[in-house]
Order: sequence, then C-alpha cells, then structure tokens
Amino acid sequence: MINEQSNWRLVWSRKYAPFAAASYFLTFLKDSPAWSKCRNKLFLPEGGLHSYYFKADGLDKICRKFEKYVLEQNIPVFCERYEKIFKEWLSWSKEINKQDFSELSDKKLCLLVHRITAKLAYYGEWQLLSFIALEGLVKNAEMLVKSQPNLKNLFVSLSTPHRETKIMKARAELLRIIINCQKPKNQVEKYCAKYAWLNMYEFIDPVLDPKTMLKHLPTKSAAAKELNNYNQNRKENLKAFKLLLSKVKEPKQKKLLLAANRFAYLKEMRDDYRRPAYWAFRPFWKEIAKRTKLKFTETNYLLGNELEKAIIKPNKKWQTLARKRMKNFALELTEGKFFIHSDQKSINQLLSQVILNSPDKEIAGMVAFPGKIKGRVKIIYHKDDFKKFSKGEILITPMTHPEFLPIMRQASAVITDEGGITCHAAIVAREMKKPCIIGTKTATKVLKNGDFIEVDAVKGVVRIIKRNGKRILRYL
Repeated sequence: MINEQSNWRLVWSRKYAPFAAASYFLTFLKDSPAWSKCRNKLFLPEGGLHSYYFKADGLDKICRKFEKYVLEQNIPVFCERYEKIFKEWLSWSKEINKQDFSELSDKKLCLLVHRITAKLAYYGEWQLLSFIALEGLVKNAEMLVKSQPNLKNLFVSLSTPHRETKIMKARAELLRIIINCQKPKNQVEKYCAKYAWLNMYEFIDPVLDPKTMLKHLPTKSAAAKELNNYNQNRKENLKAFKLLLSKVKEPKQKKLLLAANRFAYLKEMRDDYRRPAYWAFRPFWKEIAKRTKLKFTETNYLLGNELEKAIIKPNKKWQTLARKRMKNFALELTEGKFFIHSDQKSINQLLSQVILNSPDKEIAGMVAFPGKIKGRVKIIYHKDDFKKFSKGEILITPMTHPEFLPIMRQASAVITDEGGITCHAAIVAREMKKPCIIGTKTATKVLKNGDFIEVDAVKGVVRIIKRNGKRILRYL
C-alpha cells in the first residue's frame, strides 16, 4: 500500500465502473522508446465522479518522452495513424458482436471476456495519450503563443480542430432538423436511432432517448444562432491558425503548434469511435448479465477475471460484490501492483494522500472566452445531474463532454477543473460566446452549490460574493 506522502497530479475526473476504469488505469506500465513506465496511480471517488491521479514525477517523464516522440514524427502522418487505431477498435467491436453469444459455451464466453479485457487495455493506452499530450506538448504550445506579443491575439485559433468530428457533424445535423422541421418529433426519433451511441460514455450507459432529447431541444432561433456561430467561428479560427503558423519561423516551434492543434481534433475524435464501439457491445453485456445472474448495470462492477469466475460459477457473492462497488470503490497502483478497494477505511487512506497536496484557497485558471458575470453556482459531475441545473446558473464541472451541450446552452458561464485551450469546454464556450475559465484544478472542491460568485473571465479568477446568505467579498 502507499505510505509515502508525495505529490500527485490530477489528470481527469470521470464516471467509470471498475471494468473500464481498470483498463485505463493499468496503462504505461511497459518500457518503451516513446514513453516511460508509470507504476504509481490512484483512481479515487471525489464528488460524483472518480479522479485519476498520476504520481507527478512519472507523469512529467511520460509527458516529456511523448512530446519528444510526437515531434520526431511527420505530424499529419502520425495523426492519421492515431485515428486508424480507433477505427480498427470500432471495426473489431462490430465484428465481435455479429455472433450469437447465447450459442457460446461458458468456457468460450470466458475466453472472449479475457480477449476483450486485453483489447480494451491496449486501446485504453492510446485513449490516454491525448491527455498526456494536453499535459505536455499542448501546454508548451500555449505558453509559446502567450509569451509572444505578436501571437497573443491568435491564441484561440490553436484550439480549432482542423477537421470536424462525427459528433460535431451530428450536432449540426440535429440543429438543421430543428431549423427546417415544423414538427421535428419523427425526425428526432430517427436521429436517436441513427446516433443511439452518442449518450454512451461506457458500456452500461443508456442509449440516446428521443423523449429526453425532445425535452431539451433548443428553439429554432437558438438552433440557427448556434449553427451560425459554429460555422462562422470555425471559418475565422481556421484562417487565424494559418496566420499563426505563418508568423512562427522557427521549425521546431511551428511543429509544436501544429501538433497541439491536431490534438484538439484527436482528443475529441476518440469519442467518434469509442462510443459506438461501446454501443456495439450491448448484446455481449446482456449475455454476461444472463450467465452471471447480475443486472445489466452491475456487470461492469466486476473486473475481467472476476467475470470469468462468475460465468463458470454464478452465485450471490458476485452480486453482493458488484453492489458494494456501486456504492464506492477505488483503484490503486503501487510499483506496478494493482489493488481494488471498496471498504471506506482503505479509500479514506488513499484520499488522504491527495487531499494533503491539493491547493485549497485559490480558484484561478485559463480564460477560454472573456467576460464578467455574476450568478449562482451549480456543480454538475455527470449527465445524471443535468436535471438539477437551472437556466442562468454558473456551470461548475470537472470537464464538459458532448452530452453537456443542453446545460452549457442554459449556463451563464462555465468553469472547469480540467483542460487547456484545446478542451471541449473551451471550444464550445467560444462558439456560444459564454464566459469560461478552464483548468482551475479546484473549482469543484472549493465552490459549493448555491454560492453567489463573480466570474472574471478576463483575469481568469473567481470571486465568492455570498455563501449561505453571508457576504464574503473575497477572491479565492
């Protein structure tokens, strides 16, 4: 177990059950010319999500090595190769799920679980490389642009994806349906059937639901405005990025900027393949639920080796274990040794490692879109919390994702824990022209629901004005 008080670095916070979480957790253990071993990690419950921590020295090493590796490549060729890996993952997922799983013996189904676990770990490593890029080469590109006065006005162009993702195209398609149809209900139902996978962040998430979508559709005028802003901003920023590259003469710097810009696309592109791949696996997980006598939503709370045992010999202990983990769990990697915890005492001990090293008195971050606004705080961790959000509130979240668009549209401002200039929240806030501060690290920890705050998205700081009805008047 971990007993050394050392620095930990938060990389992201997400909602994952142990099956998928472990695949993203057991990564970067191998030695490679491209990156180093990362043998110490934590995946801890915080708020409504789990936070993924790297030991700081391991993260720094992998960021440096990966940046060096990328900048030695032909950037366009590297990006095509990177995307091809995800295309292969989706193709493989569809092919695997063509079979009738009910015809497989228990032994063959176990072998398939083992195979899928190994594949998911392989693709998980490629998934996480986008975050390694954000922590390393993208931050360095941001610092380069900020440090040169003649480039500062072109800063936001760095984050404009050079190609549209499938999810971006799907959003534009929905907006056109709203604009062009008097009664969009039938078209929305067809849209949800076509893009059933859009809602899936992991295997056990529900598919896109027409009734829910119809409740949150923007008006025609709002849809037209959003589509126009998106097209106009994209056109202007693509032009500005070309200008940015032309102003930088040093070849290594130019290549760094190009790589950072390409990761603005690559990071979001992953969902174009990951989400439909997860959707393709629904028949597999339904068969797993049937064989193990678990509920569909409980299946992912067992690890791969546990699922294999539950298939061979199903009994109530597996359901008990899954339900215990549904309440709480944590993952630990210490010198390459893996542990999963569901007892509160062990989880608290792990949390104490990061709490002692977390900044607690300041909220400051990078300005993604400028502006000043006052309003009430609402902390949203996951799409399950969306019903709690009210129009005009200030959205506080670890990071936004495509499914956050309805509440981002209602928000008066957006503040995130994670992200750089190429993150989802930054891109969308600029399209919507909403004040936005990203990469604060601590917003969800320091702020509380109901706080009345001022967002100064010019200086990149947050000021609490009132908490529990009492005036505070201080910067955090």
